Amino acid sequence: MRLALLPGLDGTGILFDPLVDRLSADLDPLIVRYPRSCEQSITGYAALAGDALSDGGRWLLLAESFSGPVALRLLADRPGLDVAGIVFSASFSTPPRHRLLSLLKHAPLRTAFGMHLPTWLLRALCVGSEAGDATIASLRKALSEAGPDILAARLRMLADLPASAVRISIPGLYIRPRSDRLVPPSTVHQLERQFRQMEICEVAGPHFVLQTDPECCARIIESFAASIMPSSE
Repeated sequence: MRLALLPGLDGTGILFDPLVDRLSADLDPLIVRYPRSCEQSITGYAALAGDALSDGGRWLLLAESFSGPVALRLLADRPGLDVAGIVFSASFSTPPRHRLLSLLKHAPLRTAFGMHLPTWLLRALCVGSEAGDATIASLRKALSEAGPDILAARLRMLADLPASAVRISIPGLYIRPRSDRLVPPSTVHQLERQFRQMEICEVAGPHFVLQTDPECCARIIESFAASIMPSSE
């Protein structure tokens, strides 16, 4: 079974490096990277992910933040893919903090993302007060490579995200950071209702918990993979 990693808002996949470095080689990770295009939609990103996974084999999906709706759309649109389970990290199926997102639709997002965001703000909202300089640098690099136009377009896309009615029969796991300031706990339960089987694992950490505690998250993902893997594999 292979692990397909679907990235957060930046779409670059850069921020998965600390996690991948700590994962067992048995999972043979594949990082899906989204193109720098403002013309995409959730359906378009799901199609891109599906194409990346279309070479056969059994898959475990990992959807971080922005990619939760992408993963759900992928499962609905590509029923032929052999997906054994799905892991969500700090993610959602409906717009988190919907009122705030609706207000942000009319804000100068491109200008905001084009600014040098202060480190204190990145710590407060994204990586927590304990994050090292390397984590901050990686986050800045990912945001810079995505670019302000792309980030603004994707954030507005989330504001208009329709409610997902997809019902999922495969096992799911949700890694919920206890100090997540971007995705509220209520969002977890909305996603949980779409699954026949969903395990929720709370961990200490901020929204970007895969980056701030990759060792813990790697062990959680490996344990889940082992629990859903047929004994013959």
